Amino acid sequence: MPTTKDHNNSLASAESAAARSKSADMRVALLSACGELFTRESIEKCRRKAAIERLVPNMP
Repeated sequence: MPTTKDHNNSLASAESAAARSKSADMRVALLSACGELFTRESIEKCRRKAAIERLVPNMP
């Protein structure tokens, strides 16, 4: 049975891959695969953040 640590590791791995992704839709797909529940607002926020990162790539 997966432990909380296993879940956190897989979530961190997906978040890391999502952070490297240039596509907001890919981020949503990766995070959704880890069981995160997304609302329309959180998806839009993710898309806006990705758009800003494309304009300002060095932003933390």
